[in-house]
Amino acid sequence: MKTEKGMLLFYDWIEALNCLSGEDFKKMLLAMVEYHKEDTLPPQLEGTAGVIAHFIFPQIRRMKESQEAKARKRKY
Repeated sequence: MKTEKGMLLFYDWIEALNCLSGEDFKKMLLAMVEYHKEDTLPPQLEGTAGVIAHFIFPQIRRMKESQEAKARKRKY
């Protein structure tokens, strides 16, 4: 059973995310949440959003893997 209720948003992402239009920011944020929560692969994002996605989504994956490893250690 998943007990997490959210995900981290790193402050060093803010400057990059600030470069996005409102529509692209919404797409990116919702894709980040779905990727973290449901393991839904992110959509093909174009332009600046696509560039930003190349560093944000791998970091979300590493963060999630680290959280899962810690949870497994606590379980045993």
